Amino acid sequence: MIQQTGKSPRRLLPWLRRVFARHALWATVGVLLGVSQLWAGPELRSREWAIDGFKPPPRWEVTPRDRPSYPQLIAWASRSDGPERAVISLVGKRVTQGTTVRELLPEANAIKRWPRVENVRVQMLSTLGWAPGWTGNLRLQVDAVLAQSGKERAQVIRQYLFLNGPIAYTMTLIAPVEQATARLRDLDDTASNLTPLEIASSVTTDSAIAPAALPDAGSSRSDR
Repeated sequence: MIQQTGKSPRRLLPWLRRVFARHALWATVGVLLGVSQLWAGPELRSREWAIDGFKPPPRWEVTPRDRPSYPQLIAWASRSDGPERAVISLVGKRVTQGTTVRELLPEANAIKRWPRVENVRVQMLSTLGWAPGWTGNLRLQVDAVLAQSGKERAQVIRQYLFLNGPIAYTMTLIAPVEQATARLRDLDDTASNLTPLEIASSVTTDSAIAPAALPDAGSSRSDR
């Protein structure tokens, strides 16, 4: 039985396509995810991709994923509409066993190629305050601003890059600068809910990475 929550992704996909196409997010993470068994809205779990607990704070909408057109997207959530909209996305990719968080630095620095991006800062931090078990107990944190340009208002960006064995994840927040304090707190709350799961035997690291694609809207819930 499949249950879905939230509004139709048809209303959100055009905006998401514009945002991610404009800022080349998927070129930044270069991801491939197989279609996973997912539970979502209010929480998400992917046993195949070894992550649990995507649960944004109240007033965030976890959008159902009823079209697996963009398999690299694990989950995403949005808050508000129009120019006030904020988005948290979670994507992942397969990496070589033994990859360290430090080896994700080229991906973290790729944000410098985004249009309008300014004030990029990349830091290596611990996962203190998160669930235990992430590889190396470390994460990369990327902070930047998308400068105002014409009708495009200024936006804050924060990314977390972290590992669970041969799977690398990137969690990204894009939100209006005026909301930065509250939305960054929401991102931290969401990240602290995430839990690494045991790596499924079906997850391998020798598959070719497919070309990046635009994300689908959210995830589906299965009670199987």
